[in-house]
Amino acid sequence: MRIGCLAALIVAAAASVAFGASWDALAPATVSGIDLDKPLQVDVLDYKLELGSMPTITIDGKTHTVNWIQAFYVASGTPTGTFVATGGSGPAGWSWDSKTNPAQVSGWTGKGSSRLKPGDSAVISFGSFDPQANPVVPAFHIGYQDGSHEVTGWYKVCAEQGSMPEPSTIAALSAGVAGIVLLGWRWRGRRADAG
Repeated sequence: MRIGCLAALIVAAAASVAFGASWDALAPATVSGIDLDKPLQVDVLDYKLELGSMPTITIDGKTHTVNWIQAFYVASGTPTGTFVATGGSGPAGWSWDSKTNPAQVSGWTGKGSSRLKPGDSAVISFGSFDPQANPVVPAFHIGYQDGSHEVTGWYKVCAEQGSMPEPSTIAALSAGVAGIVLLGWRWRGRRADAG
């Protein structure tokens, strides 16, 4: 069983390196010092992607120094979400890539040494962009330092970075608020009857 799982992970990792990101290949992480100049929003087509002087990535509670990024994607915040996005222009040497399987990821990815390093910035321009009220999050192909080893992977930015919550969270909050409102009306009705 362990050999089968390991083989599946190796195949998935090889596929993500060869063909760019897929939604399933994006692991959750928190980043600091990798920023867009404005939030991802409908009909905002131009963004500046900036790496600070010491960007970091936190995975499973452990923080690492980022050495480079080689892709920027907008990824669906849900396992089946889609949105409108077409390529305009990205960083030098990066090409447009868009997939919907099972959920959408759309953005730019580089090859070889076409990477952004700490202190670098690039302008990204969509041809069109509309999340269509679906939650979306930034995602990156990141190389980071883990002790003396450089590790690479595909990561989506966790909700802590200001993305929209999952629809199930929104539904649960809405149900809770509705319940409180109904209890308030019921309490008011009883008070009016007693008065």
